[in-house]
Amino acid sequence: MPERLCYVEGSWAYFTTQELKNQWGDDWNDTPYEHNAGDPYIPCWHNEPDKLFVNGRGYVSPGELCQCELCKADWNMDGTPKWEIKVVIWDGAFGTPDQPDYYPLSCSPIGEYSVKKINHGVVPWLRSFEDDVIYAGISIKEFCKQIKLGGGTTKQSCASCIRSAEFCGCIGCISLSGCTRMLTTRITSCTKCTKLNAGRGIQGDNYI
Repeated sequence: MPERLCYVEGSWAYFTTQELKNQWGDDWNDTPYEHNAGDPYIPCWHNEPDKLFVNGRGYVSPGELCQCELCKADWNMDGTPKWEIKVVIWDGAFGTPDQPDYYPLSCSPIGEYSVKKINHGVVPWLRSFEDDVIYAGISIKEFCKQIKLGGGTTKQSCASCIRSAEFCGCIGCISLSGCTRMLTTRITSCTKCTKLNAGRGIQGDNYI
């Protein structure tokens, strides 16, 4: 299933691989979204490999999966998530609904929108001064195309490293995504990234 744009915060665009109508996040029905909404929910963390079973204190026995209601809705029996969140970092002359310079009051009352309304297409997630618009539900491929047509740039995150829809902070994520906000923090490679980074010749547990 193709990814669908479901949330934008600053230069981070979030995409879900499940039906847009099924994707949710904290306070996505509250207005104004810019003062209430949180990042998109990701699959229940119970069945993540590093949380599944630890010294008898895990949720299940080794080799099994958690079968709570949340996990049954989010995970397949083979241990793979039924859906995931992907992130694209973008840069360009586009603004979000909370920016009046890009959304004139005549067509977009600032502060009156929730994520739910935006994802229903009431207003686009991004608008340029030339009135180019990007609505919820667009694919990553089309999103990147539209941003580049508007003179901007895009970089996709390492999907296997996303924790709560953010980069884990390993060098692999940064080198792949160009995420500058991580450059002033300690860079430690997460368990999921170790094998991935080894193939790229990237070392973890370093400082920048």
